[in-house]
Amino acid sequence: MFLLPSSFLLLLLLFWGGYTHQSSGFIFYPTPILSNNKQQKREGAVHHSSPFSGSRHSHQSLLPLHSTSSATSTTTATDEDNEEEADTYFWLANSDMANIENANINNNNANKEHWLMIHAAIQNYKIAVYLSPTNSQYHLYMGKALLIKFHLFPPAPPSSPEEALEEIAQVLEKAVQLEQTNIDSKLNLEREINEDQLSTTLLLLGDVYLQMNKMEQTLRCIDTMHRYSSLKYPFAIEQQHRDQQPLPKFKWIHREQKPATAKMPIAIQTQDDVFDKETIKLIRHAANEHWKNNMNDATSRFSMQYKGNSEVHLHELCEQNPKLKHAIDTALVNKVYPLIRAAFDNDINNGDGDGGGAPNGEICVYDSIVIRYDGDKAREGDSSIMGASQPLHQDFGQFSVNIALNSQHFEKDEENEKGFEGGGTFFVDLINNKGDNEENGSILRPLKAGYAVAHRSTVRHAGAPTRHGVREILVLFLTTRQKPDLHQAPGVERSYRLKLMANKHPSSSVIKECLYMAIEENPADPEPPYLLARELMKPPSPNSNNSIEQRQKDINDGVRYFEIATSLAPFDARVYYNLALALLARYSFTLQYNNKNDQEDESSDFEQTELRNIRNALNAAIHYEKVSREVGCSEGLNIAGALYTLGSNFGRHKSTASIQEAINYLGQIKEFTTDSAMLQEVEFLGEYCRERLES
Repeated sequence: MFLLPSSFLLLLLLFWGGYTHQSSGFIFYPTPILSNNKQQKREGAVHHSSPFSGSRHSHQSLLPLHSTSSATSTTTATDEDNEEEADTYFWLANSDMANIENANINNNNANKEHWLMIHAAIQNYKIAVYLSPTNSQYHLYMGKALLIKFHLFPPAPPSSPEEALEEIAQVLEKAVQLEQTNIDSKLNLEREINEDQLSTTLLLLGDVYLQMNKMEQTLRCIDTMHRYSSLKYPFAIEQQHRDQQPLPKFKWIHREQKPATAKMPIAIQTQDDVFDKETIKLIRHAANEHWKNNMNDATSRFSMQYKGNSEVHLHELCEQNPKLKHAIDTALVNKVYPLIRAAFDNDINNGDGDGGGAPNGEICVYDSIVIRYDGDKAREGDSSIMGASQPLHQDFGQFSVNIALNSQHFEKDEENEKGFEGGGTFFVDLINNKGDNEENGSILRPLKAGYAVAHRSTVRHAGAPTRHGVREILVLFLTTRQKPDLHQAPGVERSYRLKLMANKHPSSSVIKECLYMAIEENPADPEPPYLLARELMKPPSPNSNNSIEQRQKDINDGVRYFEIATSLAPFDARVYYNLALALLARYSFTLQYNNKNDQEDESSDFEQTELRNIRNALNAAIHYEKVSREVGCSEGLNIAGALYTLGSNFGRHKSTASIQEAINYLGQIKEFTTDSAMLQEVEFLGEYCRERLES
């Protein structure tokens, strides 16, 4: 199983992403040209593109990592000359690779000139590695250059793709080994670590193993990634055997569905505080000072955010504030961790949980963010925006804890508080729940400042619009830490990273394999079967040799996995939306290729069953999308487009039942669009269907 050629652009993005990498030394490294004269050293480098002029710092705009001080290296005074010389070769190589990037080269336009350029870069990376074998940055870039060469210029006989990928895997394996050694040494000294470079190397190595069809090695990369990610932040971890403080009271919020016995716990809402007032004041003061002093950073820096949002990582606020750090650690150990353990461990709470499995290992902070939602700022100049919000998503980690930092309504002990309108966490799974008074039951908020709402990370949710005022929250993303000698990442962590790998991959076969593995690791998560179904439903490429039988199997499997996703997420509009289109594809494909005569009696089991299933799926999608839109958390589904697709497809069939179904779909479109051109086309198509019924 190998990457498709189109993966080259992805690799270019990875290449310039600024990550650290190290090499094994098993590759032949050409003997470097050594000289006491620095100019002669530069001239001795392998260089194909235009001469490298000026200092290496003139190329800092091309590469985020621009000095060996940011790399993982072990140097002594006697190594300084080699380090300086290695740095020259490294930047010559970077110059050639920057030229490759700027030329926007792909498999269709790559030529001998480009091959020579990449070859020259690789040789210079090898010299840099030879001179400085423990500099992770040099190894990483060399490995990525080898991988880019592999995809632009696939190996020709007698070489094989397997051999080339094995070579690249060994380079990356050594990179992991050296980076782990570096991080472990810091941990032994109780210093803070940055595992981003290691995680990126492991992600790339896991991808190479996927191409080699080595799934166990891919999972090993993910396990190592999780282990070091759980060590990243400096906050206190769970202490299971210490004397426990009184546990905050909480209640489960269940998903309402029929039959009533099928109610499923979705989230907990605490009835007591998990952060006291003093801790909240410390957090808010530190966050406000950060936003005030970083005006250019006042808006969100993260991809999930909308207008009106500001964010800062909690560990940034604690770096120069030991008092805040102590208060956070105390709250985590005494209240937050025991709360999560009690709520999600069925063995402790006598089965009164969600059945998702107990936390396996010591609970710790994976990440933490303070968020400010400014509803009035979000709505400035745009009446179509309901307020400051976040889109629908899943979280990373295993558990998410949302702690209110201010109250919705004015409280006399909160200084300068005017409260806020709206806001809260919208849960797709609670879409059928009835709320109190005018509140929608699908939106949960902590009851007061310092109180919390918590849920598993895979529960799909959104930040409901804060319409007026300012709402501030702290979100803790929690995971578990295992012992290094017994480490295997929890299934939810493995599944999450497999989904990430699938999302970034251009190869359909690799995407499918990732998602099959993700389903196996976390069968309760509806996202992997949903994503797998979408991949299966994609039409084959023009150059593929898929048979009719294989295409029908893919469509049938796509429908099946969409149905699995609906069983796990029975109120998810986008799943039903895609299921309806998949059922339509199966219906049309069967009529076309399986000798189903759509002139047969319209009461045939096949036709009536398919029409009913399509209708039910689309009606469910429309209903749940309407509810989501009402609370400002729309899936963004093109309902009008789906209705038109269904209407035009059914309108082409010959049976009366199909034509009547087409008229029904076309008649609903005006509710979902005001596009005059589309409505005119709908009117024309509807008239055509009515004429066919009368003839």
